[in-house]
Formats: sequence, structure tokens, C-alpha cells
Amino acid sequence: MIIIGIDPGPEHSGVVAYDAYHKEVEQSFSEMANDKVFDYLRGTVYNPKQVRLGIEIPACYGLRVGRDVFQTCVWAGRFIQEFTCLSFWTVYEVSRPEIVHHLTGKRGGPKAAVNAVLVDRFGPGRKVAVGRKSAPGPLYGVKGHAWDALAVAYFVAETMKEV
Repeated sequence: MIIIGIDPGPEHSGVVAYDAYHKEVEQSFSEMANDKVFDYLRGTVYNPKQVRLGIEIPACYGLRVGRDVFQTCVWAGRFIQEFTCLSFWTVYEVSRPEIVHHLTGKRGGPKAAVNAVLVDRFGPGRKVAVGRKSAPGPLYGVKGHAWDALAVAYFVAETMKEV
């Protein structure tokens, strides 16, 4: 089963296609323009494999937010709508606190802590998990916002009932 993980942003989003059965990243994009995400989602319709969408939805932290957060919410909704209009595939909406708690066991934490857990799960260690060009690991090529998208996809893979 392929899980497309999206970390939406106001203009660009992190996107990862994660193969939950083989536990490897098929594709990763750290900064894909939001209108290009639509093209990417449309391309998955023709993929014969089963596909699910995991998307991070902004959560309320009790703080003031600006235009970027609202734009991110709009884009998240548009991605969900596009994905569900293209197919009958399932969408999993998750929040960052859920992901952090599941992966680290703590209620909060920095992005680096989540990334370290992902490296350990695919490792041990960065040399094995990420590797290098001559000897790529399962997370080779994941960078920037793609780490957040991978965290979404990995969370969905571990918590959904279908896998």
C-alpha cells in the first residue's frame, strides 16, 4: 500500500510517497509548489497499487496565527477534496501533536526529535537510514519539508487498520 504524506504549506508543500509494505520511500519532494501537488495527486489515479492520503492538518495551540496558517488550512482542504474527487481512496487527517506523541512518546518536541526517531526506525543510524549517493539508504533524498511529510505517512502506516 502506498501512502502519500503531505505537509501542506501556504505556497509549497512537502510530499512523500511511502510504500508501507516494503517500508521505503518511493518519492520525496521537499518543496513542491501547491498547484503541482494537484498534478501529482492526479497522477496517482493511474497507479494500480492501493493508495491512501495522509495529510497534516493545522491544530489549535492557543496561539495567535497569521495569514500563512489560514492559507495552509485552505490548501489542505483543497488537497483532500482533489484526492477524494479522483477516487474513493481514504484520507487520514492528522495533527502534528498526534504524530509527535506516537513517534516520541512525548506530548511535544522539536522537529529534530521526530526526524531522529524516523532515522532510528529505518537505521540504525543516519549512515544506514539515509546513506549516500553511492550507497543510498531507504530515506535517501528525503530533506526539508519531506521529513514532515514522511512523518505523516509513517504515522498513518503505523496507525491505520488496513496495513
